[in-house]
Amino acid sequence: MIRVGCVVLNYKNYGETINCVESLLEQREAALEIAIVDNGSSNESVEVLQDKFKKYPNCYIIESGENLGF
Repeated sequence: MIRVGCVVLNYKNYGETINCVESLLEQREAALEIAIVDNGSSNESVEVLQDKFKKYPNCYIIESGENLGF
């Protein structure tokens, strides 16, 4: 099985980020490592994402202190 790394960028819209990551987790063709990068959201995004994906050892939440763009 191939290994694939995915980076998903979040900025204040954790609902869309959750949908995206859940879709990635459903695939079975590759072993995924998923880095979710919060780009300085000023809402509860980091906490919601950490809670949602804490049971997935292949999902990592990275919090940026400021919005650095793409």
